[in-house]
Amino acid sequence: MYDSDIVNNLIYSKVTQQSFEPLCGVMAVAFAFTCFLEHNPSTVNYDISRARQHLKTCFETATVSSFPVTTNADSNWMYSYLAQQQRYRESEQTTDTAEEKGSGRLKSRIRKAELRARRTGEQLAIHREKEKAWKANSRTRRTDDQIPIHREKEKAWKAKSRTRRIDKQIPIHRDEEKAWKTNSRTRRTDDQIPIHREKEKAWKANSRTRRTDDQIPIHREKEKAWKAKSRTRRTDDQIPLHREKEKAWMAKSRTRRTDDQIPIHREKEKTWKAKSRTRRTDDQIPILREKAKAWKAKSRTRRIDNQIPIHREKEKAWKAKSRTRRIDKQIPIHREKE
Repeated sequence: MYDSDIVNNLIYSKVTQQSFEPLCGVMAVAFAFTCFLEHNPSTVNYDISRARQHLKTCFETATVSSFPVTTNADSNWMYSYLAQQQRYRESEQTTDTAEEKGSGRLKSRIRKAELRARRTGEQLAIHREKEKAWKANSRTRRTDDQIPIHREKEKAWKAKSRTRRIDKQIPIHRDEEKAWKTNSRTRRTDDQIPIHREKEKAWKANSRTRRTDDQIPIHREKEKAWKAKSRTRRTDDQIPLHREKEKAWMAKSRTRRTDDQIPIHREKEKTWKAKSRTRRTDDQIPILREKAKAWKAKSRTRRIDNQIPIHREKEKAWKAKSRTRRIDKQIPIHREKE
């Protein structure tokens, strides 16, 4: 296409060359963008690893922007190689005389240089293929023995990272938590206080009836044992006193009834007993028993632990008073009747 003299006199610009990956088209676009932005491509050292992604971004956004550059001179090995070859050629051109150009020594040097250039081109392709194969093998080189080791190391690292809080952070978190709790205690406004009180009352009312099925039989057993003990708790001093009072009261009540009232009361008592014996039907007896059992079970669980001793004291006082409770109004009535 061109004459050999023209080809030999061509001077190539020192620009960034593609690495092992085929990026000829991307680099051509990079040079075109640089020239469009009024810059010299020979003065720019492009970052080959980010060139393809930058071109994709430019296509997606429909913009023309300069390609990413790098300041690492060692990364562009082809650039340094071409610079060295250019310096070698310039030194040969300056040192060679007109006589040496026609001699066989210069021709042998030119042939050797051409052979070296060809060998480097062939070797570059071979090295690129080897490097691709090596990278592919290195990705799958992890053996089955290394995989569980890496997994164990990763588990140990995660376990350590969970407990890695140093001593300086722990007191800081504790102080922050204390300050937050003190602030939250005083944060309730006047509108929230009555709401919380109502909720607290409702919660206490619910907590009294919240005893589960497991607690109910335990409380029933305790109540049975308490009742059994309370029945035998009467001392020897109280029993004869109650018996004497009961005998005196019964003697008085027997003599209080007048002769007219005694037969009337006897007749009424007989008819009432006869009616009461026949009044309970067979269907009502089990129903009443079940209701009585359910009512007793509810009443036993309704008493909270603080109320039980109070009820016990009240019950003792009430029983003691009930035996001597005949007030003065009833005594003159019975006397008048008698």
